[in-house]
Amino acid sequence: MKLRHAVAAACWLASQPAVALAGAFKPYPGAQLDERTTEIANLRAAAAPGSPGRKTTVYVTPHAYDKVVAYYRNLGREAALPAPPGKPGKKPPEAKPLRQTYIILDNAPALRLSKRWVKVQSPYGGSIWAEAPKPADQPEQEMTGILYVETE
Repeated sequence: MKLRHAVAAACWLASQPAVALAGAFKPYPGAQLDERTTEIANLRAAAAPGSPGRKTTVYVTPHAYDKVVAYYRNLGREAALPAPPGKPGKKPPEAKPLRQTYIILDNAPALRLSKRWVKVQSPYGGSIWAEAPKPADQPEQEMTGILYVETE
């Protein structure tokens, strides 16, 4: 009887995402902390009703969106979100579409119930990217943003 319980527990444990067991959040390798955007996000969350104990940390990387999403998919599972309400609008031809993926890093059944999740977004227009001086002959580099959200 004890052996059957031990085998069942081992199977369940093996099926859980690695981050749920790992403890501390591990940002995408080489990603830089965006301190200014992190501070702004946390000030807004503190002032908003219904988000007590919520902490956001924002990172940025020049690596491709798909590569960053693949990294986090290995650490959790993608959250299925409903399509936004309203009609899709036309974007100017030069505008790149906003891509975003949400990854649940704990065992919550949905993003709204999760205490640890990540949003990967591209293009990213946070403070590091907007303020970094660029030589006139250097093409603008598309950045990928990583927002890690943890709730107590």
